[in-house]
Amino acid sequence: MQPIFISVDPERDTPAALKTYVTAFHPRLIGLTGTEAQIATVAKSFVTVYSKVTQKNGAYLVSHTRTPILFGPEGAPLVMLPVDDTATPQAEGTPEQIADALDRWVK
Repeated sequence: MQPIFISVDPERDTPAALKTYVTAFHPRLIGLTGTEAQIATVAKSFVTVYSKVTQKNGAYLVSHTRTPILFGPEGAPLVMLPVDDTATPQAEGTPEQIADALDRWVK
């Protein structure tokens, strides 16, 4: 299994910044970025929604979908993994549910 993180904020997520970010999570996690157009194409193909929200002080936040997708060995998407939803505690996404989903798909 190869974990990959794809940024939707190329302005802040430079290759150097991504390297620092992904190594904080797992040594095998790969961080990807690109131009705004490239990221928009990838986001659209995986039905990912994101938007830049500028604050009054000029700083900005990026709101985005946060659903992990598991891909097969040929690159085709297999399943969207359940994630925890702190707004809805009953929602799918407990660590056990995520582990169960991975057990079903990762051989």
